[in-house]
Amino acid sequence: QEKDIFENSDNGIYNAPKLKLIDELNQGRGPIYCDLTEGTEEEIKFSEWSLTHEGGGYALLHLMKNQGVDFRTHKFEMGPGEIELGNFGAGGIYVDDKCHSTVPGLFAAGDEMGGVPLGCAPGALATGWYAAEQAETYIKDNNTAGGFEEETVEQLEALCLSFLEKEDGYRWQDSQIALNRIMSYYATNLKSETMLLRGLENLDYLQNHNDIQATNAHELMRCLEMHNLIENAKLIMQGNLERKESRKIKSAPIQTRLDYPEQNDAEWNCALSQRLTEEGNLIFAKRPFRRG
Repeated sequence: QEKDIFENSDNGIYNAPKLKLIDELNQGRGPIYCDLTEGTEEEIKFSEWSLTHEGGGYALLHLMKNQGVDFRTHKFEMGPGEIELGNFGAGGIYVDDKCHSTVPGLFAAGDEMGGVPLGCAPGALATGWYAAEQAETYIKDNNTAGGFEEETVEQLEALCLSFLEKEDGYRWQDSQIALNRIMSYYATNLKSETMLLRGLENLDYLQNHNDIQATNAHELMRCLEMHNLIENAKLIMQGNLERKESRKIKSAPIQTRLDYPEQNDAEWNCALSQRLTEEGNLIFAKRPFRRG
């Protein structure tokens, strides 16, 4: 029996329709459709216009036209996005009220900011503009001109040459596939201490045997990206290993530990920050939630 599941959906980030959709699917009431067949022409035109301002919207409308699919005659099945990609997660770089990180001169905005859900557009537009203004002020006040340390430049040059000068290496896509498989298996719904430790072992192996090759500037960029993604993947797994609880927003799981299935507000009603020391050691700290 069809019904409007969003009719009485509350407003607000933690009561958003996207989470209501997950609730319905978890209770066995799928599939769920977007039905505009009874909409007015004005409503449908507005929906099509809105899509042109969303990532991939033009491509979707183009495919719909080629396939003879129309909002006026067809219902569209809806599915939930990933929690973090849906911007209900809040991982990222810790910043102050000026978008300034704990690294002097490094500013972050949008969904790169830690502790700020819904950091995508329009949040990214507003905070990006604001962060740029704050960065400009920082440069003027601190006379930051002067370049980089020679050792830092030499290290980056050596990293780039390691990809460009390799004669018989793998494609960067091979490394990406391996990373995706490791994270999908060890860092999603099967997380436990033993699984996460094994996942970290596999990430270390991938990092130490990441024999990827770049034959041009584009592939070099991708190789550097993979180098960075593996580092980030290790941080994610180490953070999951440290946080010994499971946690949900409504019924949507944002942290699942099979060996710690309960939510533990006494210990973990907080954000978990990670800091890398100059010696290469990872330090964890709990930061209380700030709401305002």
